Amino acid sequence: MSMRGFPEEVHRYLLGTMLNADGEDHLRLRRLVSRAFTARRISELRPRVEQITDELLSELPGRAEDGVVDLIEHLASPLSITVICELVGIPEADRGKWLEWGPTWCRANHEHLLREQLTLTQRLRRDALQGFLTPET
Repeated sequence: MSMRGFPEEVHRYLLGTMLNADGEDHLRLRRLVSRAFTARRISELRPRVEQITDELLSELPGRAEDGVVDLIEHLASPLSITVICELVGIPEADRGKWLEWGPTWCRANHEHLLREQLTLTQRLRRDALQGFLTPET
């Protein structure tokens, strides 16, 4: 995965995520985080998520350009990053870094998945062509 835009000290954390893991490694990581996402825990989070949402919504008019505001940039991204940061205990002073890194990480992860998909497609094409060109014995 391309790590442009990320400090060196966070590379190993970003590369070892559940999103990039398969099989047993994915299950191990999923079990670790599943406790934070029980129905009860999510219900407990609702008032705080609503408060964060209200705060972000109140800021939207000031962020508009020519009457238009980017809801991904000014609502969805900061809402999700803020909730995640609160869930895992990231200090409020450090959340600005995570807001910067979030889109970069998603883009890097997306590029990584596209490369994997392209490699798989190329392999399938090669195998199909090989099967077509290989004489039957």
